[in-house]
Amino acid sequence: MQGFGGGRGCSTKKEFDEKRNSAKNNNKIALDDFPSKQSNLNRLMDYNVDVIKIDKKLISQIGFDNKSKVMLKHIKNMCDNLNIEIIVEGVYSEGIMNTLNNMGIFNHQGFYYHRPMKVSDFLEKMQT
Repeated sequence: MQGFGGGRGCSTKKEFDEKRNSAKNNNKIALDDFPSKQSNLNRLMDYNVDVIKIDKKLISQIGFDNKSKVMLKHIKNMCDNLNIEIIVEGVYSEGIMNTLNNMGIFNHQGFYYHRPMKVSDFLEKMQT
């Protein structure tokens, strides 16, 4: 997956277009750290992305702040209407996972599932 946003990856429309044109087969272009930093609605207007990755800052408040839940609900609705896949970062507990699942958001990543690991450890774990 190619990505941009959050200060990494593509910084210009030209760079993005080059990556988009070079994406082959099942490669997808992702907007990272949405809706924070430079990964905002303007990026969605200007770039044709396949995936947005919801920043963990929004998710970290979801159990305590109704605002976060309402914002995420509307982001999901927008992405559904634009045919953009969502991946949620920062899933650290079963409660957050359940909340996301109940909202119809099933692509998550975070320490709830596993801590970061070396590629060799990951490959070994996948074989068992």
